Amino acid sequence: MLTVRKMQPADVPAAAVIECSAPDPWNEKQLAEELQSDFSRNLVLCEQRDGVECILGLCSAQTAAGEATLNAITVDPAARGRGCGAVLLNALLESLAAEGVSEVYLEVRTQNAPAIALYEKTGFVRTGLRKRFYKNPPDDAVTMKKELPAAGG
Repeated sequence: MLTVRKMQPADVPAAAVIECSAPDPWNEKQLAEELQSDFSRNLVLCEQRDGVECILGLCSAQTAAGEATLNAITVDPAARGRGCGAVLLNALLESLAAEGVSEVYLEVRTQNAPAIALYEKTGFVRTGLRKRFYKNPPDDAVTMKKELPAAGG
């Protein structure tokens, strides 16, 4: 069974290993710093295997003035194709809506078709294109936005 919970300091090493599969991964220091920020929302996706909790993915967003920016969502390559990204993203969106966030923004690599499909399926709409936004490897970014329902609505 998959569960989502807030990321804890003890999760950082495992999360950093998963992040290594991303084109521009966050390192342990960056992940730990995110946990210290009052504006950061960090979740991990877990699965029990033989009584041991294994982290399958993570996501991180920054909040300010009723808005949020999705900074990272990464799933262990061995767990991809199981809907893990959708579980994480939906949990994050529910959490943000519950705290009164009204809009969520993100950038995604134009070459990341599975992520774009997930975001569009989740209700994000394309708002623009940022040329040469990513450096490693070079790529443009599709900008997207989703409006969240009012808390309690």
